[in-house]
Amino acid sequence: MLTLMRAYRDLFLAIVIAVFAPRVLALLSISALVANVGAFCNTLPENWPSVDALYFCVVSMATVGYGDLAPETLGGQVFTIGFLVLGIGIFVLTVGAFAEAMLAEMRLRRDLHR
Repeated sequence: MLTLMRAYRDLFLAIVIAVFAPRVLALLSISALVANVGAFCNTLPENWPSVDALYFCVVSMATVGYGDLAPETLGGQVFTIGFLVLGIGIFVLTVGAFAEAMLAEMRLRRDLHR
């Protein structure tokens, strides 16, 4: 039981430390900027409320795509194509950097326990 608790503690600490890694913070900031710019640009042609536009951008960047919102205007559709090429790339880089930082911290913690 103690080993399991230590494993969960180490995982939690690795997640917290990874979020604050400089590369991860930079990519999180860029992801947030891209999502907010995309949301702003979607509010105009689609006439969506800001929260709906941000929701659409975040869900689309994460490639979840629930389908509850979709651009209907030609301008919105063309913008979304460009946005997704950039947004998905940024999102993947962010998740990859987070995973890399978290695994590095987990390896460090594993080596300390040996």
